[in-house]
Amino acid sequence: MSALLVPRRVLLEVGRVPGWRGENKFGHLPSAAQGGARVVAPEATVNWLAAEQTISVVSASTADGAAGDNARTIVIVGLDGDGAEVTETLPLDGTTPVSTANAYMRLNRAYVDTVGVKGNTNAGAITLSYSGTTHLSIPLGFGQSQTTVYTSPRTLVTGETVLAAVVVDFTFTSESSKSATFAGLGRPDFDSDGTTVPHKGIRRLVTASGVSSFTKDDEARLLPPGADMWVEATPGSTGDVSGFYNIWLQIDE
Repeated sequence: MSALLVPRRVLLEVGRVPGWRGENKFGHLPSAAQGGARVVAPEATVNWLAAEQTISVVSASTADGAAGDNARTIVIVGLDGDGAEVTETLPLDGTTPVSTANAYMRLNRAYVDTVGVKGNTNAGAITLSYSGTTHLSIPLGFGQSQTTVYTSPRTLVTGETVLAAVVVDFTFTSESSKSATFAGLGRPDFDSDGTTVPHKGIRRLVTASGVSSFTKDDEARLLPPGADMWVEATPGSTGDVSGFYNIWLQIDE
């Protein structure tokens, strides 16, 4: 029997190449209004935290809690004020807000970890906010956050130092028969105020209707650890928009 040859690209994506860790970001913005650039995320904008803070987490449904049939705990992944990756598992209490144990300056991802009844997910939208401003959310029934916003860590939760972030494999979609123009954007240092640091274009795409994809390796973009990145869409008419991309983190082992 001949040996199975697995492409290096696939090994990278599943975290099997020493010195690298793969991440993927998927964002969805339903019913994006016509005109004006909007971040591809349920919040339609980025609300940067200026310093690390404990985060308030609450569901819109009482069924998401310790005794509920739906989401009971969620996992939160983000960065502290030094850019170090931090994560925690947080028990929900339905429509009563609960606070995180960690302090976060960036929130990269949140997802439902345990549920009361097998096959269920979150019964209500779950919001992660500080001082009344939502910074991340898990839409009703999705089980995980749906945002293209990501900040590359400077150190991983396992202690390794991140040397660089390689951003590749952009895929953008707009609602069938409706058009939107997409842009992959970033800035090199999350410590800085977004109003004073110029945005750096990672990828720009002509107006697309349906699915448009870029997957060429030679179109990869190299960003430093601690870089913010996200996808914006400018819809030509009101409709759903989505964006997807991969990040490969180069690790100093």
